[in-house]
Amino acid sequence: MLVDSPALTGPAMSGTAIHYMKNSQYTTALAILLISIFADIPVSAMLVGAIDHDPERRHIIHILIAILTAATLISMLGDRWYVRGDYHLLDERMLYLRIGKRVAADLPLCRIAAIEPARGSKAEWCKQAGLSIQEVVQISPANIVDKPNICLTISEGPPLRMRSNMCECELPKSVLLYVDEPQALIRAIQAIQAKAALTQA
Repeated sequence: MLVDSPALTGPAMSGTAIHYMKNSQYTTALAILLISIFADIPVSAMLVGAIDHDPERRHIIHILIAILTAATLISMLGDRWYVRGDYHLLDERMLYLRIGKRVAADLPLCRIAAIEPARGSKAEWCKQAGLSIQEVVQISPANIVDKPNICLTISEGPPLRMRSNMCECELPKSVLLYVDEPQALIRAIQAIQAKAALTQA
């Protein structure tokens, strides 16, 4: 049995917004990438001219480089547009994880077996926890520079689905998150779970 796939739109439900862009290094990383792309254009043009002396082939290669550069810029700026005002959302039943159009996952709070602070990179955390990279997913604005600060352990049950870079897959048993205020999210989820446990008792 599969849980319904999450939508790729931003959170439209009511609840508490969990922000992640205030302290993220996403903007810095994006700026560095943009500078690198623009700096690479004249270098690539010179290298093509030095390596290939056939005018027609050089012209084709220059066109391909321009197309690739434009596609990369559009992709990066589009991602920035969608991510800039996005956030995760927490209500009494679910944690809706959203990173622009890149990531979408709806996580029932009853399936969170443990929530704890995380330190270090994804690779460091996996080594410490004795897990492989494939058993863990990191959800943050910029995975390379934003080190996760929360770890969610998913309990056994029907597979949960997520969308990552427009591809649908199963949500792993460990989810590493980067948020602006990790302790506030941890306390909020624990309080909701404790309330639900009292109601069921």
